[in-house]
Amino acid sequence: MSQSRSKENVSWDQIWSKLQPLAGELEVMRQDQLQKLRDFAKKISLTVLVISAIGMLMLISDDLQVFGMVVIAASMVIGCLVYHFSRGGHKSDFVLRYKSQLMRGLVKSLEPQMDYHPTAGISRSEYNSYGLYKTRPDRYHSEDLFIGSIGGTELKFAEVHAEVKRTRRDSQGRTSTYWVTIFKGVILQADFHKEFYSWTTVMPDVAEKSFGWFGRKFQSLGGNLVRLECPEFERDFVVRSGDQIEARYILTPDMQERLLKLHRRFGAQSRFVFSGSKLMMSLPVSGNLFEPKYDSAANCQNQLKRITHEMQGLFSIVESLNLNTRIWSKQ
Repeated sequence: MSQSRSKENVSWDQIWSKLQPLAGELEVMRQDQLQKLRDFAKKISLTVLVISAIGMLMLISDDLQVFGMVVIAASMVIGCLVYHFSRGGHKSDFVLRYKSQLMRGLVKSLEPQMDYHPTAGISRSEYNSYGLYKTRPDRYHSEDLFIGSIGGTELKFAEVHAEVKRTRRDSQGRTSTYWVTIFKGVILQADFHKEFYSWTTVMPDVAEKSFGWFGRKFQSLGGNLVRLECPEFERDFVVRSGDQIEARYILTPDMQERLLKLHRRFGAQSRFVFSGSKLMMSLPVSGNLFEPKYDSAANCQNQLKRITHEMQGLFSIVESLNLNTRIWSKQ
């Protein structure tokens, strides 16, 4: 086998010295936007006050009281909405600039062979093809695509939010629609370090955890079940495969231990699919990753350190699963 190594570690001071000038420029842009918003807010407030004063005058007349109250309420609501959308537009411009310039530079400093596309993601069809979830989403969004390679391992991951539409009927027979999240977090695809031709899935073991011995027996009804020797792995996961021998070739005791550690890191609902000599995984995340805060300074090191930590946590999966160690049959 051969070992392919990534680049040498770069210190935070080295990274910051490269990014600090750009961060400073972005902070000047943010401050300029905030000043424009403050000026705009003053104009809106003055306009609302004038219109409200007119509405107050209308309240004097019995015939115009209702209309006066509508004028006052409408001016306040419209003023708030106009400011909200204006701030949202400025924020979107800033976040896109921050991501496409500062965060892309950060990615290159951490992993030179990786690239970052903030507005791109993993397509719905690709998500469906991975086979991580049986339910097809009715509403789907993906962003923050990272793509490239670390060492000798090709890697791609992005944030994904997949939802399915449901309907319910109340006691009076009225129906309403609501949305249920199938998955929210990171979907990752990596080149596996072994060649294989069949498929193997590693899914959370809900049945055995919930129903014990009966649940374990119930698992076998699904077919293609693979029993492994590690009790802890068997307790947390149910493994199915189109080839029992390949499943054990992929899921060595060492790989089982590595997947368990990753499972503990990202939560009990992590899923793994091995297919076409690639590894696909879903890693649930409750929050929104890689997002700069508009209320924080663009040259705030703590904010960029947080984003760095989020990136490194996913980049490190290549090392955590030892994917750069190439078996002789796959170079």
